This record gives sequence, structure tokens and C-alpha cells, in this order.
Amino acid sequence: MPCSPTSGPVRRSLRVVRHDPATRKDSPYRRSASPTDTWVVATIRALLDNGAADLVVLEDACEEALRSARAPGWTCMIVTNGRAAQREAKIRNTGLDRLVHGWVVSETVGREKPAPEIFRAAADIARLPLRDAWVIGDSPQADIAGAVALGLRSMWISHNRTWSQAAYQPTDVAGEVASAIRRILRRDALERL
Repeated sequence: MPCSPTSGPVRRSLRVVRHDPATRKDSPYRRSASPTDTWVVATIRALLDNGAADLVVLEDACEEALRSARAPGWTCMIVTNGRAAQREAKIRNTGLDRLVHGWVVSETVGREKPAPEIFRAAADIARLPLRDAWVIGDSPQADIAGAVALGLRSMWISHNRTWSQAAYQPTDVAGEVASAIRRILRRDALERL
């Protein structure tokens, strides 16, 4: 059954794939929608909209690091790929909405990272020039490649992985978000001396 939203009320029939063990092949057939099908479609839609938003928890160290970044005047923005409803639910449920100045979701902007437009949209919302930004992210392709393409400084969150991209490099590497923020704040303090 497709996971994309249906148009209007639940469609009268759903495409269902049945596995035939005798032929070891999947064979599509159509049947009328039942109340169970309606529940399944509603459940899938809710999962797509909310994902695991109620299961995501913001680590105390990350919250503390964001507060310490805001104190000296840093503007913290979230740039994320995905469905707006799902990402915004995660941002609100974790309390990030109270710790950052704003966010940009690819579905809303119509462009995904690493496209420059999504990073520019974040700068526009922050009303700050993009040239001074740091991009912190765990995706070499989406986050770091996007930063490099715009000439921005970047901090790759390695999660104990090894960097494998030969074409570009992050400015710096940290194991997790809180230490990345602290490293950037230390670098900034040293640059101001």
C-alpha cells in the first residue's frame, strides 16, 4: 500500500500486494477499502506527520550548549530535510523551539540540503548574513557539502565514524552536538583575542 497521502477521503480501493508463496512472487490485486484499511491509512499519515517525535529527547548537554551559545549573542537556527509536520513536532516536543531563533524545513522551502537556497532561507529568517555562519551536521553530503559549496565553516558530527569524502572536508569534527557547539564557542573566543 502506498504511504503517500490519499487525495480527499480514503480512496475507494487500495492497491495491495499479496505474496504468493507458491510462485515466490508478489501479485497485486485490488479490493474495496475496509474500516481496517481506513485505520491503516490514518495511522500511516500520522506516522509520516509525527514520526517518532514523542520519542525524541534533547540531551541536557545539548540544551546547555545551546543556552551558552545564545548568551554571547549567537543566533542558532535549525536547517533540516524532511516533512514539515514531522520536523516541527520534533522541534517543539524536545523544547528546541525555545532554544533556537528559528528553523527551516526542506518541505516548506521546496529545496533540500545541500541546496544553497535552504541555507539562505535560514539566514533570511535570522536576518543575518550567511557568510559568518557555521553549519553543524552529521551528514557529509547534506550538511558539510552544503557548507563547503557556500564557503561556510562546518563542524561534522562524526558519531564515532571516519570521514570518507575525498572531495571536501569539514572545518572541524566533533563527536556529538554539544561538544561541537562548545568547540565553536572556544574558536570564536580565541579569534576575538
